[in-house]
Amino acid sequence: MKRNRRKEKEYNHKENQELADLGGKDQTPWDILEPNEPERMTAEKLNLCGDILTPSRNVSLPLENVALNPSLKITSSFKKTKRPALLQSDEISLRAQGYSKDQSPSVTGVMDTSELCPFSKPEMALTEAFTLLADDDWKKKIEGLNFIRRLSAHHGTILTAKLRETSIAVAQEVKNLRSGVSRAAVVCLGDLFTYLKKSMDQELDYTVKILLHKAGESNTFIREEVDKALKAMVNNVTPARAVCSLIDGGQSHLNSAVRRCTAQHLSDTVERMRLNRILSGTNVVADRLFTAIVKFTQDSSQQTRLVSLIVKISTFQVAES
Repeated sequence: MKRNRRKEKEYNHKENQELADLGGKDQTPWDILEPNEPERMTAEKLNLCGDILTPSRNVSLPLENVALNPSLKITSSFKKTKRPALLQSDEISLRAQGYSKDQSPSVTGVMDTSELCPFSKPEMALTEAFTLLADDDWKKKIEGLNFIRRLSAHHGTILTAKLRETSIAVAQEVKNLRSGVSRAAVVCLGDLFTYLKKSMDQELDYTVKILLHKAGESNTFIREEVDKALKAMVNNVTPARAVCSLIDGGQSHLNSAVRRCTAQHLSDTVERMRLNRILSGTNVVADRLFTAIVKFTQDSSQQTRLVSLIVKISTFQVAES
């Protein structure tokens, strides 16, 4: 009897123990693995579209979906990281410096003179300008030429230190087949003559020859800009150097338009120099000038002969006075 009661108690105890165990397993495995608050915050930062962790506005993302979705790329750490700013104060692109909302380049890309503002870091701007000019993209070339113009207007001493490299780089773009780049380069040379003045004396032989050859172009806008650039050269550099560079660059050119342009600006130079300054200078300059005037008087182009005749008349009038 006692043995039966003992077996019955053991059976009941065993049954209660199993019920107790079953009662503790009523929850689903996912209920047991319910994320705590930090894990929930981490899961909300996951975006199904990629690696960036961004909070979803209306949709909460359970942790189990993150674990079961193989398309998600979960980093090894869910720590909140602050994304560094793309543009810091010291890392602002030089191309954006100096531009304000009402100072954007014109349609052609060539900036107006009133838009030429200084750089906060002109040395870096000069380096960036050479990089832009070396690029094959024509828009970047125009941007680099605008950089040179701004440097010549406000940072002449820095530009003078690398004037030879700058003059060659700009003059090469004058020969660019794209008219927009060529025009921008001609305007840039005009600004170099205007702002750097006699510092450009050593660069006249190459730059003036390039400009004179461009005067034979059929593009009217480019010819007008060439004329403006050569006038800036005549008015700002040493007159004797201007005379020699004009004679060397265009006196014997095959294009009559180039010879006419040469005679016209030679006339302007003589008018600016006055005869007494020509005669008081070296004999080489005077001899070359009078030889050129005689040759232009015999030119096949009527307009060139007319310009040369005006030069002779003005020269004799100055000599008599």
